[in-house]
Amino acid sequence: MTSILQSTRRPDITVNASGRIDITARIARLLNLHPGDVIGISREGVEYYLYVRLAASAAVGRHEGACLPTSRRSRGGSFRTWSVRLASALREAAGPAALGSPLATLRLPCGEPRVINDKTYIPIIIRCAL
Repeated sequence: MTSILQSTRRPDITVNASGRIDITARIARLLNLHPGDVIGISREGVEYYLYVRLAASAAVGRHEGACLPTSRRSRGGSFRTWSVRLASALREAAGPAALGSPLATLRLPCGEPRVINDKTYIPIIIRCAL
């Protein structure tokens, strides 16, 4: 017998080749994301971390990586941002084996948050593309 569902793990971040990055509600709650917050991705060795780079209240002007809610719910929903540079960096880190084709969507799980200098960082598990 073979299982219909090969993996039951759902992705926390979805990255498209067009630059669209979708962030699930769970990650948005852990980061305490608000509309207009600017996200960033940092790298430490081989690990990649998602964090809030700039709060919406401190952001003046237009910024790459600014998050907008995907629904009209007031809080607790998922967010979306557009950044070809961030998407390309994640897709490059995952490698061609995880993508299959250049236009494939990359679905990544995330780990438990770490707090460093009063800033929350969420590890992105690049090696385990879903």
